Amino acid sequence: MDNLYQEIKEIIAEELKIPAARLADDLTIEDLGLDSLTLAEILIVLQQKLGKTIQASKLIQQSNRDTCLSSLINNIIQLVTAENGI
Repeated sequence: MDNLYQEIKEIIAEELKIPAARLADDLTIEDLGLDSLTLAEILIVLQQKLGKTIQASKLIQQSNRDTCLSSLINNIIQLVTAENGI
């Protein structure tokens, strides 16, 4: 799972055009400037690159502006594993 965590973090960094090393796990969605549309766009890219289904609506329901990056990534991992039988 550590590899998946890092892969998701790198994809998010790439989409935000921020070096992954600058994405501290305690940054919040608000700190990153993510809104629901940007998050949905990132999820589309994640689905394409990971080849896995991720329901954007579930993730958006689980997240708010105070959600930290590590929680966001862990929620994505939970959705990926639950929805794809991993």
